[in-house]
Amino acid sequence: MPNITRRTLIAALALGATTRTVLTPTPAMAGIADEFMVRLNDTHRQQFQAWRAARRAYEGRLDAYWSTVEGKRAERRKKKATKLELVASDYVHSLPRRGGGRGGGAGR
Repeated sequence: MPNITRRTLIAALALGATTRTVLTPTPAMAGIADEFMVRLNDTHRQQFQAWRAARRAYEGRLDAYWSTVEGKRAERRKKKATKLELVASDYVHSLPRRGGGRGGGAGR
């Protein structure tokens, strides 16, 4: 496993947060997806709908993950302010699982 510096990790998290903000679906994007689906044949429409459902589920897991991270971060700040010792449970130790479909995609 490569040695990841704190600066690299912070930059990666900042980029991820920025990308998440940019890629958040809007009502206009939903309309575009609906227009797109009209042009698909039945097989491709089903595949697209499955992808959209999987994407929504992943976004839900991602939102829950970041809520947990933010909550733990707030608790750590409180502990630091009162000079309490931080312990391993004050941190989130895993990332949300990516994907959910067939195959062993990257980042799982």
